[in-house]
Amino acid sequence: MSLSQPLPERLRPSELALFVGQSHLAERLTTLLEGPRLPSLLLFGPPGCGKSTLALLLARARGGNVLRLSAPEAGLQQLRRQLTGVDILVLDELHRFSKAQQDFFLPLLESGDLTMIATTTENPSFSVTRQLLSRLHVLRLRQLGRPELLELGKRGAAALSVTLNDEILDFLSTAAHGDARTMLNLVEYASSLPEEKRNLVYIYLESMESTYLSKELGGNQEENLLPNLSELALANLNFSHTDTLGGARQVTGTSWTIAAMVSQTTGVPLKIPVGDNDYGNKSARFLPGVWSLGDILEQEGYRQELLIGSDASFGGRRQYFAQHGGYDIWDYYTARETGKIDPDYRVWWGYEDLKLFDYAREELTALAAEGEPFNFTMLTVDTHFPSGYVCPACWQDDERQYANVISCSDRLVADFVWWIQQQDFYENTTIILVGDHLSMDSRFFVDNGEYVRTTFNTIINAPMDTAFDKERMFTTLDWFPTTLASLGVEIPGERLGLGTNLFSGQPTLAESMGLEALDDELKKVSNYYNKHFLYGSDGQ
Repeated sequence: MSLSQPLPERLRPSELALFVGQSHLAERLTTLLEGPRLPSLLLFGPPGCGKSTLALLLARARGGNVLRLSAPEAGLQQLRRQLTGVDILVLDELHRFSKAQQDFFLPLLESGDLTMIATTTENPSFSVTRQLLSRLHVLRLRQLGRPELLELGKRGAAALSVTLNDEILDFLSTAAHGDARTMLNLVEYASSLPEEKRNLVYIYLESMESTYLSKELGGNQEENLLPNLSELALANLNFSHTDTLGGARQVTGTSWTIAAMVSQTTGVPLKIPVGDNDYGNKSARFLPGVWSLGDILEQEGYRQELLIGSDASFGGRRQYFAQHGGYDIWDYYTARETGKIDPDYRVWWGYEDLKLFDYAREELTALAAEGEPFNFTMLTVDTHFPSGYVCPACWQDDERQYANVISCSDRLVADFVWWIQQQDFYENTTIILVGDHLSMDSRFFVDNGEYVRTTFNTIINAPMDTAFDKERMFTTLDWFPTTLASLGVEIPGERLGLGTNLFSGQPTLAESMGLEALDDELKKVSNYYNKHFLYGSDGQ
């Protein structure tokens, strides 16, 4: 066993007595193993329930020459070559074989020359031919329950020589959704958090695009509308789709503010109608099945705060951040109640960014004085469509109002960052500036041509650097693991949710699948997503 192997592989049991779960099959498995000959089997069940592990244990318990193959990687020529002298074949993902490939096994199983133990996550009645199915004993495996997941979690923590209290293990078991592999991956991840915790300042920049940069820097403007932000990006870290400054692509479920906030902190899209900004207010639980950045940092003792100049309840933002991380939430109404603005004051969506950054300085100073690690998250609003909000700090250098507002936001954000860099807490603080989504002000982009629009980003004062920041195809889903990595967190497998840690150089889903193929998959209805993420499962 290699310590470089993922924890689920390292803890794969070597004997049936150590197998966790599927107690309803215990008597039948005993009967099968005690019989004169092990029949060919098909283990059918959801991901992470132990199908492959059980198949290997049964094969090894029976003895003989055992070969394990995965259907997606095995062609007929390979099968003919490798099956010579094999007594038992363990075949993963049988449903991935075509009818012709499945028919190949019929004479071998009929004659008894080969015993096959296959696995599938698909209903055999639809994924396996009738002829082959008639030669297999089907065993249906169940999703693991919380007690079984807790047992696996304890084994995983012991193997890693770490202590995870019952509260954390219970939390992880809920997030695992009955999947043993997920549970062990979460345990391995939880054990990889650094002892010295870095602060995080995460600023969602409303509708902020790389498009606003000059063409020379990678944007699509004759004059650079972001001279200060581009200076920060060039001096620090900018992940780009080109060899100059650039950013992330937008995919289904990430294209409006609450969806952007969710996707960037969970690696999971928000699959509700874009107009249904009341989802979080209608539902008692906001995405009960996800495990977010806020959840993780809360478990690690972070003080967390969300500061916005609009109504936090709009779009379910209050529910999401309160339920996933216990954030203290300061919004337009909080500012009125605490006397920061007059009770009858209201401009644009609530109050403008000029005031927002003044309040942010006050809040950050107070958070830092507490001496605990903090996650300070905020959302700007002046650059919202249509045309943005012209505040007293805006200059009128451009005939386009939106361009003036964008340039004003550039100055306000950069001034705030430069202020942070003068504070004592900056040394141990990572700052992330990222556009929440592409602007919806279509009138501003009529002359874009074939230019590819992306959301702006820069990561400031991360404790590491990377050689994999340019010529990347990535989406805002990738910010979840990348943000954690920027805090010094080691991420087993370099993936969380549908996101990839960009520091690692591992191919993102957009790079391995292609952006269009990934987006096509995200557009599809997913019963798993609806059951486990959107509404929660009664069994969890």
